[in-house]
Amino acid sequence: MNEEIELEEYAPWLVVGITLIGAFLRAFMLSDKGMWLDETFSVWLAGHTVPEMLRWIGEIDQHPPAYYLLLHFWMGLNGDTPQHTRLLSALFGAGTIPIIYLIGKRMSGAPMGLAASVLLAFSLFNIYYGQEARMYTLLAFNAAIAIYALIRLLTDARAVTPMGSQLRNYVHVWRTAGPVEPDPKAEFSYRDAAGAQSGWRAWVSRHRWLPISAVETDLAWLTFVLFTAATMLTHNTAVFFPLAANIFVLGLMLVQWVARADGSPSLQAPSLGNWVKAQIAVFVLWSPWLVFFIRQSRAVDQRFWIPAPTWDGVVQVAKSLLYPSAPLPTGQAMVIWIVYGVMLCLGVMH
Repeated sequence: MNEEIELEEYAPWLVVGITLIGAFLRAFMLSDKGMWLDETFSVWLAGHTVPEMLRWIGEIDQHPPAYYLLLHFWMGLNGDTPQHTRLLSALFGAGTIPIIYLIGKRMSGAPMGLAASVLLAFSLFNIYYGQEARMYTLLAFNAAIAIYALIRLLTDARAVTPMGSQLRNYVHVWRTAGPVEPDPKAEFSYRDAAGAQSGWRAWVSRHRWLPISAVETDLAWLTFVLFTAATMLTHNTAVFFPLAANIFVLGLMLVQWVARADGSPSLQAPSLGNWVKAQIAVFVLWSPWLVFFIRQSRAVDQRFWIPAPTWDGVVQVAKSLLYPSAPLPTGQAMVIWIVYGVMLCLGVMH
């Protein structure tokens, strides 16, 4: 028990160290290799004005505009050298590490979060794409934040209350209730000290500001909606992300409805009304790209340079996840797969 308390205390510092190591691995030798075709295309596309860039994306590319827009403004600040353009991907790759820690911690405590962050920090696959001027680490970053928001909702009993009620109550209290009355026994009162203030400080002191915990459920809903839409606007295959989320959440709702078990399960499905509202909001944010998505999907289906997937291709992609920059000998690959299988079984059993 004491060991768990100590780990919980030092975990934030450990995550900072793990993130810095991950950032170093992704930023190391960024400019030592030439830019390949897709990277040069990213730089060329992001070098246009925003209207021209959006027009070209809709006509000749197969991806949404989120990454190109960020790269456009990033290049305006830092230039278009290989090091600077790839640094954006490296930052998103490193930024995903603490988010993965938060997901693991929320689900199963600090040890799980630390283990997950270490795996991502040293993931050769993530490091590889963290050194490429493409949208893949941004995709992982957005999806990780959306997943963290979803995990917060699934572990928060208040997720069944009407969406937006916390924010409405917060605004109502802020507008109608005065500041907290000072303690007459206290030697110092912030309210008394604010009496002589003017301007924005006086305006702040005239209102009651509830703690952030009073609106954290609504903020989780907002974060989930925004970053799910951002994920879909980063890569077209991310349309499967909300599909997977819906399968999981609706399945959880069904299981809990059938079981009708007493007690407090570790995961609690939100209300169906809140979930439907969130999906509608995601679709509304993504819908401006719907026409282009359909057009790009048809173009890929008709004349794309990547051949149609086969089972052998699926196996090769799975192998590349083990070591993306070079193939592994069969024996070593088998050992790694066995280790992954054992970890999967332990995770399911836990």
